[in-house]
Amino acid sequence: GLNLRKLGNPVAFVRNGSVELFVVGVSMGGWSGSAIYHLLSDDGGRSFHSPRRLTVSPFLNVSTLVRYGAHPAADGTGVILPAYHEFVVKYPCRIRIDDDRKVSLVSSAQQAKAFLQPSQIHVEGKPLLFLRDTHEPGFVHLLRGDAPGSAHLSLEKLPVPNPNSAVAALALEKGVLIACNNSPEERDRLSLLFREHGSLDQPWRIIREVETPERAPDELDVEEPRYSYPWLMQGSDGTLHLFYTWNRHQIRHLRFDARDWPNPDETP
Repeated sequence: GLNLRKLGNPVAFVRNGSVELFVVGVSMGGWSGSAIYHLLSDDGGRSFHSPRRLTVSPFLNVSTLVRYGAHPAADGTGVILPAYHEFVVKYPCRIRIDDDRKVSLVSSAQQAKAFLQPSQIHVEGKPLLFLRDTHEPGFVHLLRGDAPGSAHLSLEKLPVPNPNSAVAALALEKGVLIACNNSPEERDRLSLLFREHGSLDQPWRIIREVETPERAPDELDVEEPRYSYPWLMQGSDGTLHLFYTWNRHQIRHLRFDARDWPNPDETP
């Protein structure tokens, strides 16, 4: 019964055989006037039902957005959803949605002002949230939890430039893989970078340049190439998947057939 002008940033989560969909909806204004909507599917995503607007913020319940994947709660009875606020003060947070769809705030990292779109992974059960930086010059930042389920998160700057663009993270057996625009100003190249566990504050290794302005003949007529909004995931067979937006016209998908790739002992 609500008037929605636009929808964006969909996040799908599979749990107990059902698909849960979280999506940002805007009724008026821009993204800062948005809210998160939660829908359910019992047929593998072919149809959805029971749409519900999540009540997260006490201030008119607006300006809470989602961008990256959810995770099961440690007790197995809910979903932890990384999110962020955009109204007046920008900062990341984490939300819990219980099995009965009750919503609660797990943590609010207001010390990370002007950082958005947290991409959350877990290393040894502890949460790590990689952040988009809206400052100039910007760098990828990390919110680190000191214990599983920790509400306290410490902020760290990583030696990876960030031109106010999304960062995707994936925990691998030997370290962390991120996909980002490895540039201080532009989104004209998209890179995969790797760093071993325990040394995330050290220089990251470029494993692969996925897209560069010199790469593709199909971009000869594109004045300013842009590769945006990467999403990383790993299948049960070990295959790595990278999705991203190509020049605001396509969604591109790359697969890497390696269970333990990248191997830090090998030359990329």
